Amino acid sequence: MCLVENISFLKKYFPLVWEEVKTVENTPELESYLIEEAKNHELTIYIKSEDDHCHYIHSRYNPRNEAVKFLEQYEIKENQHVFFYGVGLGYLLSEFLRKYPQVSYSIYEPSPYIFYQYMSKKSLKEELTRLPENIYVEGINSNPTKFASHFVNQQPGDVEFIFHPSYEKAFAEKHKFFIESFLNVVGEKRHTYHINLLFEKRWVLNSLKNLPFTLSTNNIFEKKKHFQNKPVLLVSAGPSLSEEIENLRYIKQNGLAYIFSVGSAINSLIECGIHPDATCSFDPKVENVVVFQKIIDQNIDSIPLIFGSTVGYESLEQYPGPKTHMLIDQDTTAGYLLKSDHQENLYFLKDTPSIAIIVLQLLHKLNCKQVILVGQNFAYKNNRMYAEGIEYDYRPTNLTKEEENDAIQVEDVLGKQVYTSPGLNRMRLLMEMFIKEIKDIEVINTTKGGANIKGTHFIPLDEVIKTKLTEQVVERDWFINEQGKASYDLDHTEKRLRQLRRDAEELQELLSNLDSLVKKMAREADFGNSSGLFSVFTKFDRVFNGLEKNKCYDLIIKPMNRVRISLIAKLLSDLRFEQNEFVKARRVKKQLPHFILECSMDLIEVRKVLDQLLESVKNIRGASNIQLERVKK
Repeated sequence: MCLVENISFLKKYFPLVWEEVKTVENTPELESYLIEEAKNHELTIYIKSEDDHCHYIHSRYNPRNEAVKFLEQYEIKENQHVFFYGVGLGYLLSEFLRKYPQVSYSIYEPSPYIFYQYMSKKSLKEELTRLPENIYVEGINSNPTKFASHFVNQQPGDVEFIFHPSYEKAFAEKHKFFIESFLNVVGEKRHTYHINLLFEKRWVLNSLKNLPFTLSTNNIFEKKKHFQNKPVLLVSAGPSLSEEIENLRYIKQNGLAYIFSVGSAINSLIECGIHPDATCSFDPKVENVVVFQKIIDQNIDSIPLIFGSTVGYESLEQYPGPKTHMLIDQDTTAGYLLKSDHQENLYFLKDTPSIAIIVLQLLHKLNCKQVILVGQNFAYKNNRMYAEGIEYDYRPTNLTKEEENDAIQVEDVLGKQVYTSPGLNRMRLLMEMFIKEIKDIEVINTTKGGANIKGTHFIPLDEVIKTKLTEQVVERDWFINEQGKASYDLDHTEKRLRQLRRDAEELQELLSNLDSLVKKMAREADFGNSSGLFSVFTKFDRVFNGLEKNKCYDLIIKPMNRVRISLIAKLLSDLRFEQNEFVKARRVKKQLPHFILECSMDLIEVRKVLDQLLESVKNIRGASNIQLERVKK
């Protein structure tokens, strides 16, 4: 009867858990997880191995007392979240819930067999007197990394991990894999945190300042017919690129495949007199313009630039050649400001640390026949990170001592070992994840000495030329604007810009009101006025809700402050459970003034940019009308 009730309980509150657990019902393995009565008449559980060895998860004498003593070593704070690895028959959970009635928690059980036995003997409704935020149970085909990622993304705050004392020995491999998975996910989140901290403002300001270029150039998906069912070389800046120059020259001269360069590869190609069919860029940093310095200095105006809408705006202002654009999902304003007759034109490519992965997404969406990777080393070669012809003042040509010391080994395309950096390896794994998701495009890796990329097959470029690139397919003038008009509805954009400008004015007033309320909150707290604080908090909630409804805040200011706002969101979530008004006031006073000041400073610049954009739209409409008249004639 207990099992039936628990199944209903899980289906109601944690339906995915039962889907994992039921896979072990009626399996022979379940018979190895046995329940017996301990000396104090409570239940314990043990695992019986093939050689009849019994591994007890709890004490055979007094499992509850064992749990009480084990939990005493932890000093858990009310604002922490507790993560239990290993449930057993729930004695640690019961003691925790008794001792810490206000602390949130999550459960992770690596053995579905133990969890099944737990469900068979204990009532979850009675045991879990407060519902956990998460229950994770590793089923037969579960992915611990996915569980770890879900938890880490949900819990930005302070977490206390409690590992059941018997599980490290009972499930050594599972325990080790979980720790590794969790550390990898946390490392990735920290990396994302630093990326957000570096680029949160640039992403938004770039997309706004790039809007005139986005409005006056073709969306790359308008050019789909030129690339559909055709091969494209994705040329990266790895050191192996230097070995393929003559093959690339032959392909270019005979139009056997489109050549798209990414990142710094353009400099190596120009140095060798090869002009790719397009160069692609999305880096939001101001330094991105340095990548195109040779093109700018030599005033090369024949190489089309496919730019991501969040690319450093300085690059677009100085790039002399024709341009076409792709929308990047870090662009928070494009979906609101742009309207097109073609739904596909508003397709957003997923932002990643590597331009090669973004362009791979693009080529897949363009329905290219093949993507041929060239110079995609994801590894070091001949003590270099980049191909010859690529030198920058801000970094030496050869590897630094620090890079050599941090290097790790991975498998190369021939099954040998090659050195790489943790950053390059992370990009390789991201590319593998994306390739795994796509089934309808062939990805060939021609990079000699490069890291092996799962999902691709290695074929030297000269062999690819002989067997796959056998006819001319390139249309040299693919980038010319045939329509003679803007890709987007300019009236719609102007209307939305005016609305954002009005919302910016309203937002300034909301921030000013919020600042006044925080100051009043501090005064009421200093005077010990509890009723006054309650009144201020009521008004505070109303003003903050007004912020969330404001489009300028939601689309521009909030994304520009995503790191700080994640902390504010955690603060506001915590405050819902805080009963003491004075504690709430102190916490708000500590964090909100910095947030308000940062938003107000950003808003000053944003208002100027919006004014400039309204003027730019008028100019683009005029230029578009003139161009359209020429086309008609």
